[in-house]
Amino acid sequence: MPDLLSAGTDRGFSMLGTGIGIGLSGFSLRPAFSGFSPAKVAGVMAWLDGSDYGSIQQSLGGNNSTADGDPVGAWLDKSGNGKHFVQSSGTNKPALKTNVINGRSVVRFDAVNDYMDSSGLTNTPASIHIFILAKSEANSAYRRPLTWQSQSGTAWPFYAIPMYGGGVNFDVRSSNGQELDGGVFRTTTTISSFFGFEFTYQADTKEGKIFKSGSLLATSSNANHDTLVGSNQFARLGSGGVLATPASGFWGGDIAELIIFDSLKTGADLTSLRDYLTLKWGTY
Repeated sequence: MPDLLSAGTDRGFSMLGTGIGIGLSGFSLRPAFSGFSPAKVAGVMAWLDGSDYGSIQQSLGGNNSTADGDPVGAWLDKSGNGKHFVQSSGTNKPALKTNVINGRSVVRFDAVNDYMDSSGLTNTPASIHIFILAKSEANSAYRRPLTWQSQSGTAWPFYAIPMYGGGVNFDVRSSNGQELDGGVFRTTTTISSFFGFEFTYQADTKEGKIFKSGSLLATSSNANHDTLVGSNQFARLGSGGVLATPASGFWGGDIAELIIFDSLKTGADLTSLRDYLTLKWGTY
């Protein structure tokens, strides 16, 4: 007998049969994200999936990380854009941790010296939408799971999403040095469990927003922003600092999934992305 409840759309479940039964005995539920891929959504720049062993390597081009505690030297971008994150130094590699959330693996940063860089993300976009499903240690100091800024000493334009001290920031600095909320666009919220956070910046309104579990937490704008478009940039996971200098302010926590878009996602795309993450990880 075929399943009556099956993944027929990007979200929810669809009825494949025409009869109406009582109860669910003999039927199965298949997760709706099985036919959905963030890579198919317009504007995707990078997509990192902590549950996909095929995209996580002990070193770039080397063996896959599959066992609990295996080093992660390359986290491959699944968007098709080749924006991989790499760490060649053994002492600075994060670790794969298996069966952490909803039976799936994550990449763990130790708050001591773990970080990864992507020199492929060379141009910061004018607008951005970041989805990150993560759990942060309760660090009291300023720590960033993601920083995207200049490879030289000039620190702007940049985007960063610090998580520390029981809250999250969204640092957005335009090329003229202007920031949101004077550089302290922050909201206090629980970060010690897995949640889906979203960080958006819209160029035409010069407005930044922070979402958690699909709900808006905070909004800030700066009319003096000029542009967030930058070149000669790079992105870093697990720490701040420019590429020309050693990493600093190491972040501790787990990243389950990270997806970056160069435009704000709305409507069906936004709903599909949130539903995909919720169904896959069992939380958002």
